[in-house]
Amino acid sequence: MRILLVSLLAAAVCLHLVHSLTCYSCKEVSNMDTCTKKKCQNETYCISIKGHKDASSTVLMSKQCVSECTEGPQTTLELTGNATCCKTDLCNGATSVRISCLPLVISLGFVGSLLQAGL
Repeated sequence: MRILLVSLLAAAVCLHLVHSLTCYSCKEVSNMDTCTKKKCQNETYCISIKGHKDASSTVLMSKQCVSECTEGPQTTLELTGNATCCKTDLCNGATSVRISCLPLVISLGFVGSLLQAGL
């Protein structure tokens, strides 16, 4: 039984290692509705650049997988604007509010302790 558990653990670790990065991919769009999800080949970053093309006043964005990424002002993906880089699946999508689980669990534990103590 122990050998089976060790084998399953090793298989789970190996499966995680071969997982490729997934990024949103689109070129010179005005909203994310036309972006698609793309599995990266050998790239390790997702990039998102928001800016202008040529002298246009329309704000456009481009997103894709890249091997190297530098954040900040630059001209890349045919746009001149601000680039952001990340390394997790679909991280170059729309920004959203995220709640961290650790502070939530600590807060709930603290409130539970207070309630149990009768405070």
